[in-house]
Amino acid sequence: MPKLKKLLLKVSTSKPNTNPPSQNEEKGTIVKQEAPIHVSNVALVCPQTQTPTKVGIRIQSGKKVRYAKKSNQTLDEKN
Repeated sequence: MPKLKKLLLKVSTSKPNTNPPSQNEEKGTIVKQEAPIHVSNVALVCPQTQTPTKVGIRIQSGKKVRYAKKSNQTLDEKN
């Protein structure tokens, strides 16, 4: 969903959805429904520590390089 800037992950991202009681049923039901998550709530996993980390950008030899802020390890290079 690029226009909404949301992702649908393979991991369980479900939210409870309530259904009101109908004429035949006495009580309403609560159903878990998969929901997308906003891109700002997704973090990269640091390859060294295997934990979520923030990403920083620094310039090395004239190129932009992304690095994991927890381990200070270079992730990849950008032009």
